[in-house]
Amino acid sequence: MVHLQLQQQVNDCQRTSTGAYAMEEVTKLASRFEDDDLVTIALEGTERRFKVQTALLFSTSDYFVKASSSSFIEANQRILTLPGCDVGTFELLLYWMGLRTLPDITGTISQLNRGSPERYKLATEQQLRLVRLWILADTIFIPRLQNAAMHSLRSLAAYARPESVEIIFSNTTENSPLRRWAIDHILCEWKRAGDYGQLKYGPQEFEIIGKVPGLILFESDLLITIAPEDTDQTFKVSKALLCNASPYFAGALRSGFSEASSGTLTLPSCDVDSIRLFLYCISTHRVPDEQFASEQLPTGSDEKFTFITTHQHRRLRFWLFADAMIMPRLQNMIMRAILETTAYIRTEPIELIFAGTKEGSPLRDLAVHSFLWHYGLSSQYRRGHYTKQDVDHLGAIPGFLVEMLEVLRKSQCGKSPCSCAGSRLNCYFIDRVNVDERYLVSED
Repeated sequence: MVHLQLQQQVNDCQRTSTGAYAMEEVTKLASRFEDDDLVTIALEGTERRFKVQTALLFSTSDYFVKASSSSFIEANQRILTLPGCDVGTFELLLYWMGLRTLPDITGTISQLNRGSPERYKLATEQQLRLVRLWILADTIFIPRLQNAAMHSLRSLAAYARPESVEIIFSNTTENSPLRRWAIDHILCEWKRAGDYGQLKYGPQEFEIIGKVPGLILFESDLLITIAPEDTDQTFKVSKALLCNASPYFAGALRSGFSEASSGTLTLPSCDVDSIRLFLYCISTHRVPDEQFASEQLPTGSDEKFTFITTHQHRRLRFWLFADAMIMPRLQNMIMRAILETTAYIRTEPIELIFAGTKEGSPLRDLAVHSFLWHYGLSSQYRRGHYTKQDVDHLGAIPGFLVEMLEVLRKSQCGKSPCSCAGSRLNCYFIDRVNVDERYLVSED
């Protein structure tokens, strides 16, 4: 409860400081060094004490600013106890306080023989330190340090040790990025074992992982049959894999719904290709690249046009699937792949978009912007992408004309006089066409 109160105070302090001028912040920080003192930091499990300058602590996190005026510090002795922080973790915090970076721990590990007990032991120790550092940074509200610790964890290239998994699930909440990191590692190893017949986790390590509260037990996992609607083809997928992929699956398979007891999950309005792409993505954490196949076809050929149109259909249906399954990260992965490989959206895929989305959807924005950019501008080459028959077809799609007019209404740049070659569309797209973020969804 005290920690939650302190967090609220820090949030209030941060909201207050964001509106201040930069030089006022500089002056405020410098003033702390004028008549400063030392604070003794007490850690758990050791008698060692560290004396740190108050100004340095205050400049590191507002957590320490609020703690200085609370019961966290023993007033007479100026002692601050950091809960759950050991010496190794605090040493990394001190290093980061001074340099705003973390030491390179991968170099020392890489010097040891691959597969040696010494290398395994050192990698495990460093991983545990970084995990504890991330948790400490979360506790004392330093997101930059959390990101630095996560970057080092990923650079370490060591699979999540069972000891790390225990610590993570004992000290983080359900949606923590650190939990996601651990789960992704376990799933990756599980997938790797299926591909190569090798698994880095032994029976004893799985026993440790299996006892972690909140973590799905893979040893007692079961296969769920996924059945797309209107087809006899089915797929069998690990329940653990599904539940960790989306809250949609977790809700259906961990509840009293019929799917949980029958072991069969029917997905309405879902095609087989989307299921295949979904299984590929949750196993590899990437969207397959089909650009190479397109490049092998003759430019301007009917075969290439048909291939690209079919490819667009498939990816757009996959985006709609991810939207229905509540998987925003996957939606953005698909959208980035679309933006990287798509010249313009074909007429038939645009019809699919407007049939499967609501007003305000990023896919609708993409479709309208594609049409206006390639047909509405003066370039005869771009205009050739859409025929008059295409324009008639698009005009008959419910909602398309309204969305297009709304974009045109907002397209003025607001400058007076306008210097965008006299074209309102140029006003809109010259400034914004490369801002791909507008087509992404929130992942919160």
